[in-house]
Amino acid sequence: MARHANCLLVPCLCRQLGTAAVHGMTQLTNFTRYDPSLSHAAQNLTCSNTACATSIGSATQCSCAGTECYVHTAYNAFEEIAGDLSTNEFTFGSEKVRLTFGTIDASTLTRGSLGGASGIIGLGRGPLSLVSQLSETKFSYCLMPFFSDATNPSHLLVGASAALSGGAPVTSVPFVKNSKEYPFSTYYYLTLAGIMMGKAKLDVPAAVFGLREVKPGRWAGTVVDTGSPFMSLVDVAYRVLKAELEEQLGASLVRLPKVIISKRLELCVSQGDLARLVPPLVLQFGGGGEVVLPPENYWAPVGNETACMVVFSSARKASPPMNETTVIGGYM
Repeated sequence: MARHANCLLVPCLCRQLGTAAVHGMTQLTNFTRYDPSLSHAAQNLTCSNTACATSIGSATQCSCAGTECYVHTAYNAFEEIAGDLSTNEFTFGSEKVRLTFGTIDASTLTRGSLGGASGIIGLGRGPLSLVSQLSETKFSYCLMPFFSDATNPSHLLVGASAALSGGAPVTSVPFVKNSKEYPFSTYYYLTLAGIMMGKAKLDVPAAVFGLREVKPGRWAGTVVDTGSPFMSLVDVAYRVLKAELEEQLGASLVRLPKVIISKRLELCVSQGDLARLVPPLVLQFGGGGEVVLPPENYWAPVGNETACMVVFSSARKASPPMNETTVIGGYM
């Protein structure tokens, strides 16, 4: 499941597209694959179909034959993917719905790139994501601890069933209305207003977290994205956070283990000191909501004896607007 992805993608027992071969991709053979010949409701979309023209921005194109619509895009672990844009009937409970999805013929994807998964359920705001096609405005799912070996099931709840319940405290934060430019129209922006490190309020203006146009048609802000593992913090805030932690932890900070080569892991402590010395990270949102993150939610074990902070500066990103965007990742 990818919160920032805007379509559904499945490996397919389909013909290989000539376009895929041109880009050096190979036909998928090592995944469980969807076979459209087994379904009477399966159908490939043509270029005249509105889903092809208005689906996921530049990711959908017409084939060289000029009649069939295909998906050709780059996506994280997929360096490139290509395949037909198709539809079929799916059953959720007792309800049947018709969904549009990409049937991947070819890719540079290798087994293990997605942790063993063979496809993607996109939960973004784009018109071909699962939640958009179901016309639902609410969904929820629980993430297991990042380094946990537990195999507990976690269900994706969509619609009315996604209501939060139980005795645990819940913080609800409204999303910000997006810009209309793709792909920023598909992201989930939040109103991050400030950050506290334990009881210390970081001296960072709220404006650096807000949704803003940093270049014509390019928008920065604060995005929640469980597909990104760690938090990327806009650089001015990262520098203040790092300085505050250095002051609070002082002599307890240790060097990165010699066997680990990384310029990103800048603050480390002994694993035994993590819960005892490292303060919680508090994210303060517009409207008064707060999310308190314990040390283990923003520090990670490195080697057998060391834990290091896994909040990074977004300035390391290659280009605007992501180098000016704060991303709240799935590890948190």
